[in-house]
Parts: sequence; structure tokens; C-alpha cells
Amino acid sequence: MKKWCLIVPVATLLCQVAGAQAERTEEVRARLQAQREEAETRFEREEVGCYQRFAVASCLMDVKARRRVALEELQRQENILDDAERRQRGAERLRLLEEKAAAAESAQAQARREQAQQAYEEKQQRAQRKRQEGVDTTGSGDVPREAGLPGAVEEAAGGASPDAQQAREAYESKLRRAQERKAQRQRQLEERKDKRARPLPVPQ
Repeated sequence: MKKWCLIVPVATLLCQVAGAQAERTEEVRARLQAQREEAETRFEREEVGCYQRFAVASCLMDVKARRRVALEELQRQENILDDAERRQRGAERLRLLEEKAAAAESAQAQARREQAQQAYEEKQQRAQRKRQEGVDTTGSGDVPREAGLPGAVEEAAGGASPDAQQAREAYESKLRRAQERKAQRQRQLEERKDKRARPLPVPQ
């Protein structure tokens, strides 16, 4: 009986799995499955033929041995195909994760830039509102700035109209109140310092 061979060169199979101008992985797997089914059918026919021979047991043992070798070779090639598919899926997952991480990092960087820009714009808007409202931006916070007061004081000093005199008096009153608040805060600070510096009473 002619010996049946199902072995496909492993190098050819690896080329097919790698996609080097060969059949697709599904086609390779389908062909291996077809070869398996063909092997099963062939060996079943050979086993039936063994019963027509004189040495039935020896014939059956030979058929089983060849069946085992053929099916093991097919299984080995399927394992190679499975390993290649797992590596390909792993590489694809890694690529997707890297793309996702790069996209997330880019989005975070964009969000940080937008937040920084928004904070800068808000700071500029606050500074502009303070300038428009005449608030002292030097940090003293004692004397509010009001448009037209210096000119009004100068006119009052030169004996100008009663309106200029009233403006000067109002300005001087605000100055006095601001100085009084400043002096009061200074006194409170000194009192707190005295309290902290005062020694504890000596126990008797």
C-alpha cells in the first residue's frame, strides 16, 4: 500500500501565517481541517481493509500508528497557526493601547493648555476690572482711587467753586478714615504680639 503523506512544509506555513503573499489565516486553517477530515476518512477505509487480510491485528496497528503520526503533524501545524495568531492579536492590542495612551496624553496636554489659557484670560479680566473700578492694585488697599479727585483738590486749593471744595473735603475725609483704619489695624497687631510675648505666670 502506498504510504500516505499529509505533511506541509513548516516554512511554507509560517509564510502563510505571516501574510507573505499567501493564503489568509482562515484559508490555512480551513485547509488543515480538510486535511484532517481526509486523513480520518482514509484511515477508516484502511482499517476496514485490514479485516480482509490474514494479519488483521498487525495491519490495524500499522494503520493506527500512521494515523497518529499524521494527526499529530496536523495538530502541530495548527498549534503553529494558533501561536502566530496569538502573537498577531497581542501586537494589535499593544498597538491599540499605545495609540489610546498617545491620544489620552495629547488630550490631557490640550486640556492643560486650555486651562492655562483660561486662567491667564481670567487674570487679565480681573486686572482690567480693577483698573476700571479704580481699585488700588498695589496691595495697600487703604485709599480707594476715584476719578477726578486730584483735579478737584487742586481746584479747591485755588479757591474754586463750592463743588470743588466739597470734593476736597470728601477726599480728605476718606484719607482720614483710611489712616484711622490703618492705625487701628497696627494697634491690633501690636496687642496680639504683646499677648503672645507675655510670659506665663510662675506657679506658686
